[in-house]
Amino acid sequence: MSSSSPAKATYRNLLPWAATVGLVPCPAVVTVMLFCLSMEALVLGLCLAACICLGMATTIACVVVAVILGKAGILNVVSEKRAATLEGLLGLGSGAVIAVFDGLFLLAAINASFY
Repeated sequence: MSSSSPAKATYRNLLPWAATVGLVPCPAVVTVMLFCLSMEALVLGLCLAACICLGMATTIACVVVAVILGKAGILNVVSEKRAATLEGLLGLGSGAVIAVFDGLFLLAAINASFY
């Protein structure tokens, strides 16, 4: 059994994931809606929720397009083996950056608890 290529994504495979993720409300939208409901501004809350959703959809779509075009561009210039190595290094680097920021946030929280 060869696992060299990932399984192709189809609408039948992706539909349950999309439905599950779509059912979970965004915390920002919930917060805005609760605030607008407390101020009795339902229409404003719905407009703001729509704007948040459109902004997030646009941002995510742009990032996905950039990643796809970037991967295609890199694979045209670099061999697939080097691309895999670069992918691993970028994964390790991003994990290290996240760990450094986590450590800084932890130190700030510890420092704030003493002062």
